[in-house]
Amino acid sequence: MLNAMAVHEASHCIEQREAYVRKRFDKVLPPHLERENMTVQGYLSVVNSGALVKWSEALADIASVLYLKRTEPDRWKGFSNRIAAMRRGLDWKCRNTTLRVAAPDYCRGSRRGAKQNLFAAAFQLRKQYLPRQ
Repeated sequence: MLNAMAVHEASHCIEQREAYVRKRFDKVLPPHLERENMTVQGYLSVVNSGALVKWSEALADIASVLYLKRTEPDRWKGFSNRIAAMRRGLDWKCRNTTLRVAAPDYCRGSRRGAKQNLFAAAFQLRKQYLPRQ
């Protein structure tokens, strides 16, 4: 569980690297946001607006579930449910409920993460997630 939580937090760091260092805005912006001619300053404005909170949490949640699926193939659903329960317990503080809604569903049938880089697989799966605004 702690390793899955570490993967979750590392995902945020990797996402920031993709944006601020590598300028791969196609990987870090949701499909409905403009990517062409995006700059780091423009990206920072989008981040500061709060528009990417659920999108960013979706990546981290998907990565943590993929990690669990890879390392605990027989028990990953139970672990995912425990993390989702922890997330529900924090709903009063932060409304990022992507794990209980999206991550297990997107990862359930996925074979990604077994051979592919865990974070690359999470970026690919996140493209299917469209957060409600």
